[in-house]
Amino acid sequence: MHQLWIFLREFVGRPLPRNFPFSHGTMEVRVQGHIELVFFLVLITMMSLVGGDDGAMKNKARTTFTSKQSPDLGPNGRTFSETDGLDNKISAFLRDKHYTGATIGIARRDEVLYTQGYGHLDDDIQMTPTNLLPISSLSKTITAVAILKLVENGDLKLTDPVFGPDGILSSFKPPKKKDMDPRLLNIMVGHLLHHTAGWSQTRPQLHDPMMNSVYLSRGHNVTDIATEMNLGHDLSPNDVITYMMRQPLDHPPGMKYEYSNFGYSVLGRVIEHISGKRDIKAT
Repeated sequence: MHQLWIFLREFVGRPLPRNFPFSHGTMEVRVQGHIELVFFLVLITMMSLVGGDDGAMKNKARTTFTSKQSPDLGPNGRTFSETDGLDNKISAFLRDKHYTGATIGIARRDEVLYTQGYGHLDDDIQMTPTNLLPISSLSKTITAVAILKLVENGDLKLTDPVFGPDGILSSFKPPKKKDMDPRLLNIMVGHLLHHTAGWSQTRPQLHDPMMNSVYLSRGHNVTDIATEMNLGHDLSPNDVITYMMRQPLDHPPGMKYEYSNFGYSVLGRVIEHISGKRDIKAT
């Protein structure tokens, strides 16, 4: 089952920048009698296991994908003449890209203007705006907002060290101190936020450590982190951090941008430590 989540963000009174990150297109949509320029971001949740949270790693077997496409990709909820153009465009997009379903939402500031589901979540389940879908790396946006909220509140600085005796996560230690790359002590919160902490996801036999269980389940030739650590349980994000602390960095912190799921998993632990909570409401 291919799941598709479309997020719509409104730009009122200003043009959409040509270099706007992750944009897949713009469309002119008539909502409540007004023509608005809407930016839409398309997220294919086939890669939902990348996020690095406990649930994703433990429940990877629960997410299945098939190539079957629903014959009916139209809207499932109440429709309005003002949104016919949008509904037709979304349905055509799904049909053209061979996706089974989608949900959308349009909001202006704090007011939700329109929500709709299209197609099916599964063969016998219609997609609705209330369906829970994996949000994959959109979790990084939420993580970044939470980090900056802690900075705004004075609880955290982007220059705070992450590891080592003076670091936020001082409780994380490699099995043997001599195994630790001393450059780990130079990693700051800002490095994690900007994907410049020094880890690469293209390292042979390891690649993305947050996907280790998934790689192994698919028969890829990668290091079995849980076996190497002699764990008696499923691999957790904290286990991955402990393991990675004895791996050498690929670059000095702050020197090179490399997109890192692992780095944002570490940021999640930073948020938990500073706030004392596992579930953060960035208000």
